[in-house]
Amino acid sequence: MINNKGALYGLILLLIVIALALYNFPNYYANLRKPDNSFYSGQASWFDPWDLNVYVSAVKWGQRGKILLENIYSTETSQRAILYYPTYTFLGFFFPRTSPFVLFHCTAFLLGGVLIIALFQMIKVFVRQKMTALLALFLIIFGGGLGWLFFPKTASADLFITGFTFVSSFQRPHVAIGIILYLYLLVSYFRDSEKKRKFSILSLIACLLLVIYYPYYLLSYFFICGLYGLLLWLKKNKSSFLVYLLINALVCFPLAVFYYLHLRSNPTFSGVWQQKLSTPSPLMLALGYGILLILFIYQLFYPVRKKGVLFLNLWVIGSFVLAYFPFGFARFYLRGLFFPLVILAIYSIGEISLKLKINRNYFYAFLIICLPISTFFITYRRIAETETGNRWFYLTAEEGKAFDFLKNNAKKDSGVLAGYTIGNYLPAHTDSRVYFGHNLQTPKADEKIQRLYYFFGNIFSESEAKEFIASNNIDYVWWGKEEKEITNKTEEKILKYSFLKPFYENETVVIYQRK
Repeated sequence: MINNKGALYGLILLLIVIALALYNFPNYYANLRKPDNSFYSGQASWFDPWDLNVYVSAVKWGQRGKILLENIYSTETSQRAILYYPTYTFLGFFFPRTSPFVLFHCTAFLLGGVLIIALFQMIKVFVRQKMTALLALFLIIFGGGLGWLFFPKTASADLFITGFTFVSSFQRPHVAIGIILYLYLLVSYFRDSEKKRKFSILSLIACLLLVIYYPYYLLSYFFICGLYGLLLWLKKNKSSFLVYLLINALVCFPLAVFYYLHLRSNPTFSGVWQQKLSTPSPLMLALGYGILLILFIYQLFYPVRKKGVLFLNLWVIGSFVLAYFPFGFARFYLRGLFFPLVILAIYSIGEISLKLKINRNYFYAFLIICLPISTFFITYRRIAETETGNRWFYLTAEEGKAFDFLKNNAKKDSGVLAGYTIGNYLPAHTDSRVYFGHNLQTPKADEKIQRLYYFFGNIFSESEAKEFIASNNIDYVWWGKEEKEITNKTEEKILKYSFLKPFYENETVVIYQRK
C-alpha cells in the first residue's frame, strides 16, 4: 500500500524517468556512435523513420515564419497552404533558431512526461487502489505482445504496426497529444455518465481539438460511447447520456466538415487523406496483444464485477470492429487499446486469483516480466542498428555535405528530383521541395516512382526528359548512391541528358542543375 503522497509521486516520477530514457536514449546513442565519415540522420527510429522526416520538415517550414503548411513533398508550386501538422509548424515558428531535430525530440520528451501523468489520472477512474493503478500505468506504458518470440519471421502487430502499442506516443509529439485527447474523451464520458453529467466543456474542447489531430477518432468516440449510452438508456430509461454525445456531435460535426474541405483545398495532400493501410490479420493481432488478449477473452466468458467493465469491453470490441471496416485508415482504431486491455487484465487476475486461491501478486509479477519484452526488444534493436549501416540512421559524410550545399546555395523551395531515401531526407535537412519523397505525403506516388525510374534509367528521350523536368518544376537533380544504382543498369552508366550541368560534386554525389 502507498499511503504517502510523496512516495506515490516519487514512483510516478521514477516511471517517467525510466520511460523517457528507454524511448529516447537510442537517438542520443546513435549520435554518439556515429561512424567515421558518416552523417547522422537525426533519429534512430524503429517505426517508419520516413514519417519522422516529414514531421521535422514541418518544423523547418514553421521556422520560416509560416504556420499554414504547403506540401514540400511535392514540387507543385501553386498550392494553398493549410492547417496541417500545427504542432510542428508552431514549434518552428516560436523557436526559429533551434535545430528542428532537437526541437522535435525535446518536445517528444516533454510530452512523454505529460502523457504518463494523464494516463495515471485516467487509470484512477477505473482503478482506485494506488499500487494497482501504478501497476496498470507501467503495463500500459511498456506493454506489448508476443512478437519478440517470432521476430523476424512473423510480422506481429506490436513490432510492425506504428501506434499499436504506446511506443510511438513517446516518440512523436502529435501522437502523444492525439492519444491524450482520444483517451480523455472516452474515459471522461464514462466518468461523467457515472456522475450523471449532461455536459462537459473539457470534453467538448477535447472533441474540437481532435478534429485537427485525429478526426477519424471521432467515429470511434461516438460509436463506442453511443453504444454505451444506448445501453444505459435502455437499462435506466434516461436519455441524458445520449444528449451529452449529441451536444458534442452538433458542435464538432460542422468543424469536422469544414476541416475536411480545408484539407481538400490542397489536392497535393490527397495521398494522406486517401491513404490505404492494411489492418493486421487476426493472427498478427493476437500475437500483438498476446497475454492481454487471453485475459480479455477469459473475462468475456467469466464476467468480472468491477467498475466500468461493460464500458471497457465495448471500447475493445468496438475498436476491433472498426479496425476491420473498409477504410484506408481503419487500423488506427487499434491505437490506445492497451489502456482498456490492461485494466481488464488486472480485473481478470483478481478473479482468477480468488478462484485458484493463489496470491494475485504472482500473476502481476508475470505480467511485469512478460508484457514489456517487445518494448525492450524494440529499444535493443534500435541500439543494435547503429552497427548495421542502416541508411535511416546514417548517410555518408559526402551526402551530408551535399545537404549543406543545397541548403546554403539553392533558392528556397527549389524543386529536387532524387530517389526515395534522399527525397525523403531533403525537406528535413534543406529548404528544398522534392518531386518524390514519401509514399503517402507525395501525391500520385506510384506514378511518380515510375517516371523517376524512367528518368534515372535513361528511358526518357532528351526532349521527354527536358519536358518532365520543366513541367514538374524541378531545378536540381540529385545523382547519388540510390540514383546511380538505377542508372548503372543502363548501357550509358551515366545520365545522358545534355540539358543538365553540374551544380555540386563530391566523391558520392553529383547535384545537377538544369540549364
